[in-house]
Amino acid sequence: MKKTLRISENELIIPALQIFSQRAKGTSTSELIKELTVIMRPIGKDADILPNRKDSYFSQIVRNLKSHKTLEKAKLAIYKPGKPDGKYFITDIGTNFLLTRKEEFEYINSNTFTLKDRKTAIA
Repeated sequence: MKKTLRISENELIIPALQIFSQRAKGTSTSELIKELTVIMRPIGKDADILPNRKDSYFSQIVRNLKSHKTLEKAKLAIYKPGKPDGKYFITDIGTNFLLTRKEEFEYINSNTFTLKDRKTAIA
């Protein structure tokens, strides 16, 4: 049986920052999950629904960005808690990071990349 490559948190950094950069009023985690699902097109295990839940393994990986503070630790984005939802906002460091990764993001958005390509691009 052929093993499907899984999407990692690190692979979500560039597309998440691009989403944040387009939303001056911030991005909630639920909005981020919806947008990244369209961009990343999870398949295999990532698309499977978690046991006893209504969401996918992929949505859990996106939520891990928040719980692991992946973007905040790197100072690429800040998360501002709020009611009903908190929001992510890109930082200047995040904007500069995106500028240095412009080619990778444009390729991801071209919808011609493969999961193997994604693994190579973030290495």
